Amino acid sequence: MQQRIINNKTVKFFCLITFCFLIFSCNKSEYEKKYDQLRKEVLTHYKSDSNPLKEKAAIFLLDNLKKRYAVEGERYKVYSDTIRKYHKKFWVLHKKLMPLKNKSFGEIISADISVLSSEYLIDNIDRAFAAYEKAGWKDQVGFDTFCEYVLPYRIGNEPLENWRKEIENDSLFKITGDTIYSFTDLETAALWFTKKHSIIKKDFWLKWGANAPGVPNLQYSILNLLSTGACSNLAQVSMFACRSICMPIANDFTPHWANATLGHDWVAIITPTGSIPFVLPVKKSMNNYKTPGRIPSKVYRKTFSENKESHAIKKGYCRYLPWIFNNSRLIDVTSLYMPSHDIAIPVIENPDKSKFAYLAVSNRDSWVLVGWGKVKRKMAKYEQVVENSVYLPVFDDGSGIQPLNYPFVIDTIGRPAYLKPDHQNLRKIELFRKHPISWFINKYINSMIGGRFQAANNKDFKNAVTLYTINESPGVYYNDIQLNVPNKYRFVRYLAKDSSQCNVAEIEFYDKNEAKPLIGEFIGAKGYKAFDNVFDGNVLTFFNASEEPNRWVGLDLGKPVEISKIRFVSRNDKNHIISGDSYELFYWENEWKSLGQQVATDKVLVYDQVPSNCLFLLRNYTEGKEERIFTYENGKQVWW
Repeated sequence: MQQRIINNKTVKFFCLITFCFLIFSCNKSEYEKKYDQLRKEVLTHYKSDSNPLKEKAAIFLLDNLKKRYAVEGERYKVYSDTIRKYHKKFWVLHKKLMPLKNKSFGEIISADISVLSSEYLIDNIDRAFAAYEKAGWKDQVGFDTFCEYVLPYRIGNEPLENWRKEIENDSLFKITGDTIYSFTDLETAALWFTKKHSIIKKDFWLKWGANAPGVPNLQYSILNLLSTGACSNLAQVSMFACRSICMPIANDFTPHWANATLGHDWVAIITPTGSIPFVLPVKKSMNNYKTPGRIPSKVYRKTFSENKESHAIKKGYCRYLPWIFNNSRLIDVTSLYMPSHDIAIPVIENPDKSKFAYLAVSNRDSWVLVGWGKVKRKMAKYEQVVENSVYLPVFDDGSGIQPLNYPFVIDTIGRPAYLKPDHQNLRKIELFRKHPISWFINKYINSMIGGRFQAANNKDFKNAVTLYTINESPGVYYNDIQLNVPNKYRFVRYLAKDSSQCNVAEIEFYDKNEAKPLIGEFIGAKGYKAFDNVFDGNVLTFFNASEEPNRWVGLDLGKPVEISKIRFVSRNDKNHIISGDSYELFYWENEWKSLGQQVATDKVLVYDQVPSNCLFLLRNYTEGKEERIFTYENGKQVWW
């Protein structure tokens, strides 16, 4: 079950790097001539400028632009045209973009040196400094910070345009005007500005994973129209906007969560004492950049300049490694976000005498590389490793990962505790889930407390009778409520408390003579999710009401009926143990080893003779893909 994860982004990144290397190498003299001419024209221009920092800023850009390039061609054009045409309705745009993500398109790599003009660079520098002079917080923006996080003429690999001029004329600055420059405190200015920007982006339809539409790097003029996309797209539009007003901002990201699947991008305002992360839309504060409970495995920051200590510089490009290891324009900022430590792990096996070691985190039944270190004297030394997260230390020479020691967790003073199976101390374990229940599923479950099931003979439920009130958490399983109702009623419903969205997965009403649920016409308040989701027999579909305060869903039974039972289940993820489903438990010992398969007969799976101190994974072969590693401590599953 052990495998390498290399996605299309990795392959594409390597191909781009290879292509750029070839064009820069094969046309070295031509590019050097263009570069020398560009450098001469720009620096000559600033020799006589009254502000000597402009020349230094120009040198920063010129020193770091040689390997920069744009990705243009068919993919960029098709995405741009589609966004222009359908951006006003985000659900329509998403539907149009999704088929494009896996299509093959011709792409053109344009080296910046071949297209940059001295006029473009000079205009970019002058506009950046003009914003700096206007900003009331400019004394809080150091020159190095200005160069790295305000000055750059591009964000990613988008085709070039005069985006600073473009932004001055767009809808955002019609809202903010020059008022933004009156603030004297950077943090206060950032909060005010991002709130204004959030007004425009409040309806942005954020999608991730398989539902992300694969939007490439875009020019600001197109990106600003985008109404659906991934977190990386929101990060880019924030960066363009903030940099245009001399608000230093960086793109930070985790390549993979330590305790969940996928990764995440966000942005951070750079202050004299640290940074303030956020994702649009911003409401009351800016420090909200991730789902509650998520732990970044590592956090990297994208830079314009090259990091001489990066893996890409120290080892060189490795086609078989994820793109983060082949990008020299990243710095590790994990310690800004999470308690972390520099550690050393003993190397048990190193048959190839590798000098570079890696850190991996769990992605279901495989491992994803997220960090690296160096091997010295049979010790793998890693920097900024997050506390209380499971890592697997490995080597990777291109043939797959080879564990160099057991998975470990470091404590609050940086000591590693290894998850090495103890076969001498066997025990019984009881399992109730294959994946931890998320905070938002818990929220939906508990939101049913206070909800009522009602019956009436009027469609408007005038003089309705309450059949049952939910007074405690209904949990994730079906609830069977026996009733003793002497009268007959035609209309039945679930009425949620005002503060909830009526998130119920399934409701069944029975009369005393029927073994099957009663059927009827679906009725209810206006909703984002259809009424029939509540009566389709699928606990993973649900109703979501949009009207407040009267949020409800029910049935018109067609005639009065004596209700004898209600059966219902809250919105949930179906990751609990389900009777009849087939499961298999694994533990990690250099690979995933099976402890046997079982068909569940109850709400719990019991395994005997299980080694202690193990890292486990429970798989469901009947349905579902959400599975997460865990340990077993004090009689409970502990999720990682």
